[in-house]
Amino acid sequence: MRPTDPRVRRQLMPAHRHLGVVLAAGLASCLLLITQAWAVTELVLAALDDGAVGTWAAVVAAVVPHRPADAGLVECDPGKELRLARAVV
Repeated sequence: MRPTDPRVRRQLMPAHRHLGVVLAAGLASCLLLITQAWAVTELVLAALDDGAVGTWAAVVAAVVPHRPADAGLVECDPGKELRLARAVV
């Protein structure tokens, strides 16, 4: 069975929007994680080299509060997906 099989696509249609939200939230979380790691690294390097610590501290302060917030974007309820799958089948 191919991933583009019409029978599979018909069964995935009810979860289409939810899968899109999960994908977008995962991408946003990934980008925030990379940005946070980059900013913290630059902050440490600036502190060691007497660089622009204030600038990187501001970037870290701007990014860090958003990391826990993005965790709430994706609902972690496997039972809900299971109930949805059973309803489709």
